[in-house]
Amino acid sequence: AIHAFLSSTKLNTSPAFEKIRKRNQKLQRKVTVIILTDFLCWIPFIIIAFLHTMEVIEATPYYGLFSIIILPLNSFINPILYSEILGTAVKKVYERIKDALATNRIKKDAPDE
Repeated sequence: AIHAFLSSTKLNTSPAFEKIRKRNQKLQRKVTVIILTDFLCWIPFIIIAFLHTMEVIEATPYYGLFSIIILPLNSFINPILYSEILGTAVKKVYERIKDALATNRIKKDAPDE
């Protein structure tokens, strides 16, 4: 009922509401990426540790790999994800690719002299 009321009011079309909505979407994407990267880094370790505990595999050799490479990789990735560095870098790369493609398209469309 509250959602129906709010969606029928002018509030959700105001610039202030739109700004809040965009900020919330951006935050939601950032949290989703952080959770996904944590999951991807930790789930292999959890599975191997579980299989080792159930005596399905001998996982002792894998613990070094996880402790030296995979889990520190997660610690390296998290600060980048928490900051705006990654988003800014991706936007710059995207803009450069877009500009290069546009420039290339203009050169191809130009008549030969």
